[in-house]
Amino acid sequence: MADETVGATFDEALVGELGETAVALDGTDPTAPLDDLAPLRDVLADVRVVGMGESTHGTRECFRFKHRLFRFLVAELDYQLFAIEANFSETLALNEYVVDGDGDPRDGLANIYFWTWATEEVLALVEWMREYNESRPRSERVRFHGIDAQYLPGAATALSEYLAAVDPEYLATVETDCDALAGDPLSTYDLDDDAVAEAQTELDRAIDLATDLDARLEANEDAYVEASSRSAFELARRHCRVLQQATAFKQAQLDDDGQAAYEVRDAAMAENVAWLLDYEDEHRVAVWAHDDHVRRGEVEAPDWTAETMGEDLDSEFGADYYALSLQFARGEFQVYDPDSDAPTRAVSIADPPAESLPNLFDTLGGDAAVLDLDAVDDGSPLEDWLAEPRRVHSIGATFDADDYPGDYVPAYDLRETFDGVAFVGDSTRARPVERGGE
Repeated sequence: MADETVGATFDEALVGELGETAVALDGTDPTAPLDDLAPLRDVLADVRVVGMGESTHGTRECFRFKHRLFRFLVAELDYQLFAIEANFSETLALNEYVVDGDGDPRDGLANIYFWTWATEEVLALVEWMREYNESRPRSERVRFHGIDAQYLPGAATALSEYLAAVDPEYLATVETDCDALAGDPLSTYDLDDDAVAEAQTELDRAIDLATDLDARLEANEDAYVEASSRSAFELARRHCRVLQQATAFKQAQLDDDGQAAYEVRDAAMAENVAWLLDYEDEHRVAVWAHDDHVRRGEVEAPDWTAETMGEDLDSEFGADYYALSLQFARGEFQVYDPDSDAPTRAVSIADPPAESLPNLFDTLGGDAAVLDLDAVDDGSPLEDWLAEPRRVHSIGATFDADDYPGDYVPAYDLRETFDGVAFVGDSTRARPVERGGE
């Protein structure tokens, strides 16, 4: 497939228009001045939800750009709410650190199950949020939340703690089941036939518990609010809802139904974004996730297609949702390594596929740029080029260099899928961090 990664010679007018329309950036350093991002102020002024994508889960420059973009959103457009593709319940520990300074952020990142975010770059964002908040009243502090629902322990533990405070007698009847889920017996689905039946029994137990807890919370709302607070009760209800979302996701996994698993998960993330806006009483939120989640439309697998979080957010927020892809040309990034305790390894790409979007951006020769697709002139060479599906990098948790470009560079109708594209020329590996005390 090497011939596919030989750079194309693009029409001079096309390259010239891209250079004039895209906003050249001074780099991705999150501590740098934000003046070069000023053209985005008008682009994002009326947006309620900014989907900040990434074309790999392990590119340092993409993570640093998103940190920088969130700083801009906070400084220029009064954003106070940040949400990330990580399990809702477990990520609350990071919010406690960001808002009040409680806990250790390294432990917080290590405990949300996502090797993708246990990096120096995400830690730097968390530390910047904490520093930003220290001198501000609580009403003006930024918050850090997760929106995913793949795991059971955090929600089960949080519900046990809440019930211990408001209804200890009822807790005694479900505590054994809650404790079982806190150990997450369903975290692995590489199961032989005998183990599948056992896992289904555990999952049925979890589904029944979630149903019982939901009914108990609804029936005792007034008493529970009085015994705690409205905010604490609504948070407990969300933990319960996340438990339901996670069990639905795990059932789809156990059924080996990739389409259902993807759609259940992405619908859950979109629902949790909308809930966060209400719960935090905020008008705007920045959402950090992979391109395949923030994009509109459907992702395609060999045997199925599935609607994305971005499609659900578009249905909910319409023009108030802005989906931003983050692309790169070449370089190193990290991926999951199932054969190692690391748990990641570095891989690399020499050059982008010919006539792909990264290939076109690469002709500009700059380090970083942002293109608002709405700014492309009607009837221009760039609009004509974008009228055809164009290939972009979209690399998930794993990577096999022998299969590149292949499915790692799908073709999208970019103007239907995204609202904007950010680009960095060279990718370097995101830098893993150790947890506190190690």
